[in-house]
Amino acid sequence: MGFFSSIFSGNKRQVFTPDFSKSEYDNWLDYLDKGGTSDEWEKLIKANDWKFQTGRNREGNTKGKWNDSAWSDRRHKAITDKYFSQMHSIEEEWSITYNLNDFSGKCAQKLERECIENIKLYKEMAKIEQLYNETPPPNAPAFKRLAMLYEKQNNFEEAVSVCCDALRAGAWGDNMRSRLARMIKKTGRAPTDEEMKLMNNE
Repeated sequence: MGFFSSIFSGNKRQVFTPDFSKSEYDNWLDYLDKGGTSDEWEKLIKANDWKFQTGRNREGNTKGKWNDSAWSDRRHKAITDKYFSQMHSIEEEWSITYNLNDFSGKCAQKLERECIENIKLYKEMAKIEQLYNETPPPNAPAFKRLAMLYEKQNNFEEAVSVCCDALRAGAWGDNMRSRLARMIKKTGRAPTDEEMKLMNNE
């Protein structure tokens, strides 16, 4: 199998090349980000006998375990596999919806459902990470895409609600505070006290 692994997504084929200057942990995250799963990663490690730099590597015989980290929690592993897979699906659905310029049809409805489900997964993942005193990732694309969908539908109050939800959950990336300000402006009303605090990171 050599140094490469193939990741299949529909009819698309991607090739993953590990970076041996990084730890196994970082390569595993890169693999998940490209649409792979933890189970597939386990098989690749064994099949290729990959050796990575020292750092946050797997220990003992516990699959997917890093000590003193949320990634050592099997609940977290189960959530992240589904979260990252669905996150890529959301990006594909957004591309289809945008190119069709149909923000109220079946594609848009599917996109909305997947975003809502993915946001729930993000929050579950964040809760586990906080138990380990870790900070959840600031970028959560489902919040952004859902807010953009509602904006395209001229449903600005719903877009405001999504932005506020993102900031409360710690997903402040993707210029979420600026997006909140723009959506409030489009509603034609003044921001509430809570919205002001979220925009000002108070």
